[in-house]
Amino acid sequence: MGYRQTIRDSKTLALALADLAKRIRSRTHAVLAMESPKGHLRQLHKAFKDNLIADLTDDGFADMFAQTITYGLFTAHASRSSGALVADDVVLMVPGTNPFLKELLGDFLSAAGRDRKKRVDFDELGINDVVATLREIDMMDIMRSFGAARRGDDPIIHFYEEFLKTYDKAMRVKRGVFYTPSPVVQFIVRSVDEILKTEFGLEDGLASTVTWGEYLATRHSREGENPALQLPKHCTPNTPFVQILDPATGTGTFIVEVITQVHAHMLQKWAKQGWVTQVQWQPLWVDYVKHHLLPRLYAFELMMAPYAIAHMKIGLKLAETGYNFPEDGPRVNVFLTNALEPAHPIQAQLEVMAPMLAHEANAANHAKEQGCFSVIVGNQGEWITQLMRTRLPDGADSYFRFNDADLGESNPKFYAILHSPTYRTRYAAFFRTDFPRIPIPGS
Repeated sequence: MGYRQTIRDSKTLALALADLAKRIRSRTHAVLAMESPKGHLRQLHKAFKDNLIADLTDDGFADMFAQTITYGLFTAHASRSSGALVADDVVLMVPGTNPFLKELLGDFLSAAGRDRKKRVDFDELGINDVVATLREIDMMDIMRSFGAARRGDDPIIHFYEEFLKTYDKAMRVKRGVFYTPSPVVQFIVRSVDEILKTEFGLEDGLASTVTWGEYLATRHSREGENPALQLPKHCTPNTPFVQILDPATGTGTFIVEVITQVHAHMLQKWAKQGWVTQVQWQPLWVDYVKHHLLPRLYAFELMMAPYAIAHMKIGLKLAETGYNFPEDGPRVNVFLTNALEPAHPIQAQLEVMAPMLAHEANAANHAKEQGCFSVIVGNQGEWITQLMRTRLPDGADSYFRFNDADLGESNPKFYAILHSPTYRTRYAAFFRTDFPRIPIPGS
């Protein structure tokens, strides 16, 4: 297939980028094989392995490099209405919602620059082929083909599925990269919102800004409330009670749906107060997102491409709702990290050698160590079994665990995860013991 030909549909683009990414991955392997331990890519690999992803192999790093370049460029192009795309300036085009990807793409492109002293350059790695392919597509044509193929579903997610089928089918199965239908995501998020309102007495549900101190002060008046509930470790009375985590977020579908649900609720709430027009409610929404929504949303993701897509999707969704990303606003709390790895010390020299890695690793560590997550959502694969103890309640407790701590020790254990019928049957005893208020469907 000639990739310089005009591409007018999403599937063809996904196949083209997958093939180009495979070339970059292969050529990155060649660079790693030639470089000494002091080489730029070798140093980057070591920094990632020591501080962010402990089991990152040469293959894993080459894959991360290829997917970062490919999806970083795709993100830059998809986030701009202009078709102009130049590899030398592409970092400036990456949305500011993801400072880590912005800096990382810049470092990776720098490592593969046109300096003749380097062993490879843009052309040899195949980066310019990605730039040329993206520059020549009409993004409107691509988006129209998304809608025509799977109307009503998320086009970006399907694009990534098609990409991964060609790029690395085995990885797709291993990492559990399968699309969760929009109606399923919407049902789970709406159910969480409703139970927060009815079972926990939070009238704003997922949009609630009630703090732990406020919640504990009124819990005795709520029928059926657990009187033993106490302020969790690392929380203060001013910590928001509803904090949401998707521990294997993939492309961010559940977090985006939470934003959608919260936005709709707040618009209804403000309309009742007389704030009806966008001119009236938009400043309220920007302030709410900045101070009360983004600080309560967290997600972890291990694979680079879904991580980049998640940031892009969340940024696009927030922009769609009218949030204008103020300069002093918080970042989107989606972190590149392995949810199953505990927090660990960051090397002192990392701040100088790779500051973007240091910032991401420190932020992920802080979330793992001190996050007071009361709501866990998502569509998880087999990794979730590693969060549970292996004994049933007849011999020991069965609390789910996260980083060697019972989830029950740090939050009220509100759990909304999509699992297969086989999985639900296998761990039914755990669910009934630890989550007695949550109905478990039979199929």
